[in-house]
Amino acid sequence: MNRAEERRQKKLAKKTDSNAKLGKATIRSPGQQTLAIQESLDLALQHYTAGRLPEANSIYQQILRIDPNQPVALHLLGLIAHQVGKHDTSVDLITKALAIKPDYAEAHNNLGIVFKELGKLDVAAASYHKALAIKPDYAEAHNNLGNALQELGKLDEASASYHKALAIKPDYAKAHSNLGNALHDLGKLDEAVASYHKALAIKPDYADAHYNLGLTLSELGKLEEAVASYRKALAIKPDFAEVHINLCDIFQGLGKLEEAVASGYKALAIKPDYAEAHNNLGNALQDLGKLDEAVASYHKALAIKPDYTKAHYNLGNAYQELGRLNEAVASYHKALAIKPDCAEAHSNLGNALHDLGKLDEAAASYHKALAIKPDYAEAHNNFGHFQLLTGDFQDGWENYSWRWKKKDTALCPRDYKEPFWDGSGLEGKTIFIYPEQGLGDTIHFVRYMTLVAAQGGRVVLEVPAKLETLFRDIDGVESFVVAGNLPPPFDCHAPLLDLPGLLNTTLETIPSQESYLTVASELVEKWADRLGPWEHFRIGIVWAGNPILKTDRDRSMDPSHFLPLTEIPRVSVYSLQFGKDGEADKVFGARVTDIGPDLTPFTEAAAAIMNLDLVVTVDTSLAHLAGALGCPVWTLLPFIPDWRWMLDRDDSPWYPTMRLFRQEKRGEWEGVIERVCRALTDRIERAQV
Repeated sequence: MNRAEERRQKKLAKKTDSNAKLGKATIRSPGQQTLAIQESLDLALQHYTAGRLPEANSIYQQILRIDPNQPVALHLLGLIAHQVGKHDTSVDLITKALAIKPDYAEAHNNLGIVFKELGKLDVAAASYHKALAIKPDYAEAHNNLGNALQELGKLDEASASYHKALAIKPDYAKAHSNLGNALHDLGKLDEAVASYHKALAIKPDYADAHYNLGLTLSELGKLEEAVASYRKALAIKPDFAEVHINLCDIFQGLGKLEEAVASGYKALAIKPDYAEAHNNLGNALQDLGKLDEAVASYHKALAIKPDYTKAHYNLGNAYQELGRLNEAVASYHKALAIKPDCAEAHSNLGNALHDLGKLDEAAASYHKALAIKPDYAEAHNNFGHFQLLTGDFQDGWENYSWRWKKKDTALCPRDYKEPFWDGSGLEGKTIFIYPEQGLGDTIHFVRYMTLVAAQGGRVVLEVPAKLETLFRDIDGVESFVVAGNLPPPFDCHAPLLDLPGLLNTTLETIPSQESYLTVASELVEKWADRLGPWEHFRIGIVWAGNPILKTDRDRSMDPSHFLPLTEIPRVSVYSLQFGKDGEADKVFGARVTDIGPDLTPFTEAAAAIMNLDLVVTVDTSLAHLAGALGCPVWTLLPFIPDWRWMLDRDDSPWYPTMRLFRQEKRGEWEGVIERVCRALTDRIERAQV
């Protein structure tokens, strides 16, 4: 369940029922006693309308001692009972009033309100109908009937009731707002907005209408306008906890995470037992990277509401991001025990099981997610990664292509008027190919340019600025466009990572040429001069990838793990690490030469690698670069790696010069480095023979 879906499921403010207009209760029979009762009724009504319920209650009780069958006193005493939460008593008293005075429309209306409060919606609707049979122009009863029908799910009938109320009383703010609620639930969001605006034109200080307008605007994607509406609601009603938590959600969507967290805390200061606020605060904290605090918030939500599916699910997500996979699995199972048809929980359970190496169980979870929600893009994409990892390329590429339909993703399909390429022949046509993800992915899949060109067309390739000089001599490309610039006219287009699927790549047909990137000889010679005489076996090391990526926690390592390599005799070690200036000197001292700061642009890194015997690296763009150059590279992989490295093999079908070293247990790098050291020692000894 993504955050946008959670926002769509937020509740509107409670629909507003209208009590009968009480007015002056007139006793028509003459006589001194009845005059005294009339005066008492008038006094009691004054107390009631002023909110002095004990005083009103006392007078009504006195009236009933004089006249036990006084319908107005019974009715209003019933209303007082309703207002203090004694709903069953209220029903008894108002029913007695109606037994005495069956045509008492106001009593029928108010009895309906009590039944609705008791959850007896059909009975409530029947009471409103009785009120309207007596008094067809009773706007409040039409409004209240609409509320009951709306809660019964009869939205069209509810809308009709609100329209009748408004035909009688056009300036009825509650009915405009309640009509907005019905239109909202019917999915007619623009019409709902118009109804809320009408309510607010009549009653500008109507906090619930501002709230509901804000909620509807947020669902329409008008987040800034929604914020303005929520702020108006808070100006009227500062302790409106639901507004604060919805602001928390909107600020999340706008990327204003600190504001989101502040709004979450404001909601909880007003309403500490607000489970939804703890949950949404957890979401904001999680997006802010404060995972332990997010976990604490989800636990607070669950302490209040143990059967809260979303909180169990979100807790699972936080645990998964923390790498606490067994706890994540347990949380997803709890969510599914409450809501077995939660496709999102099945899909993310699949991800956790996948990362634990429980692949059969992971596949079963993906299948369940897709059986429940066949068009669930996230589950298709997750399953695609799983299929590619396990060698099922035919189905894997198809599911992997669902990444373009995912919600809450950084990937955004390009909206060109020209058609998307379907893999057919390109004779006489120009195709525009562009990258979509990281530099490593771009290096990995640029190999497909020769295959695309073989379809008979002219290939225009967009390249990131950092790779421009490196890609200058790639076969199959007619012209290049640096990212950020407009391409020349083209007939069709395709993202780079869709090419394997469009070209029906199988494990056997991977274009695995030994090298497909080259470096200018003068640049290679420059680095040869810089590194000096080739006296020992030269290795370059890389220990960390891009820290922005969530998967980086698994694929990167502490640089100190590489210390044993520096102790092997007849080895010269060079740090190729980007973005960690000074770390190599701090960890390794003079045992490692740090050339990482000088390896930009990528042609510099490529030329340096051409002057090494071996690159030993975690899963980063430099692993792809070394493989694409045809240089020896040993890639160190987590227990469950990225799909392209597959499983249970120490070679790569993508790079003939690459050797893979895998974790045997999750998070355990020591064994990997031990095997690398043994293999490196053997290689050096063989080279000396």
